[in-house]
Amino acid sequence: MTSLSTCLPKPSFQHPEISNLPDHLHNSCLIPRNLSFQRLGIVSQQRLCKKVNMARCSHQAEALVDSKTQISDVPILTCSEALERLKKNRENQKGKQRFLAMYSSIFGGITTDTAAMVIPMDDHMVHRGHGVFDTSAIVDGHLYELDQHLDRILRSASMAKIIIPFDRETIRRILIQTVSVSKCKTGSLRYWLSAGPGDFQLSPSDCHQPALYAIVIQDQSPHDSRGIKVVTSSVPMKPPQFATMKSVNYLPNALSKMEAEENGAYASIWLDSDGFIAEGPSMNVAFVTKEKDLLMPSI
Repeated sequence: MTSLSTCLPKPSFQHPEISNLPDHLHNSCLIPRNLSFQRLGIVSQQRLCKKVNMARCSHQAEALVDSKTQISDVPILTCSEALERLKKNRENQKGKQRFLAMYSSIFGGITTDTAAMVIPMDDHMVHRGHGVFDTSAIVDGHLYELDQHLDRILRSASMAKIIIPFDRETIRRILIQTVSVSKCKTGSLRYWLSAGPGDFQLSPSDCHQPALYAIVIQDQSPHDSRGIKVVTSSVPMKPPQFATMKSVNYLPNALSKMEAEENGAYASIWLDSDGFIAEGPSMNVAFVTKEKDLLMPSI
């Protein structure tokens, strides 16, 4: 293994910052951060970086050898083997929601196999959060206020500079057909518009096509009409630009929900900068007065 000391010529004079180092540190990779290589008369910093990148320190190699996870322990799977494991993983998941059907523009169709309800890792919605979404309720087998929600996701896509993969009517038809295939009577339809797959860069300029995803969710949680407990949230609210755009960046919302659960509550309520009630992490807040009036915070 090549050490750093063999790559760098030794200085022809003693520098005060390194003259008192033990002998074994002269040949190590430990170099003071504020030490100028040009002042030492060795090489330019740019050339040095190239040499350092080519050399590998011995302690790094030892860390790989001592790792508890051996490469031989990780199986190399074929496509069919990976799909089989995905199926078993889904079968072992016992949750309150069932996923009845999914549409993906990546494979251009609808599937009812939960193992196939996946999206590419290089989709910019996954690793950069460059995607928007919306949800429509399914009531008695009908989509509730689909057109209003469809208008909203298209506005969000425009704000996020996402080019839609189809025209509005085609998207609407795809969403209705996905619910029809699912045979869901009561549940929800969630759908996303994404910059699409391409690479892991920050810019979506190399994403070859935007993507549309939709999934039908049947929630099997028991209905509770006793009321819920809420707390005020200490997690900062999103700024208006991102609060009005329904992007997939829901980390503040998730942290707010977790904060509520940690305090024995159902949800946290956000207050605005003036201390007035704003909204919850995934719902609006409303009040019914003694006069039976419904009051909601202004948007």
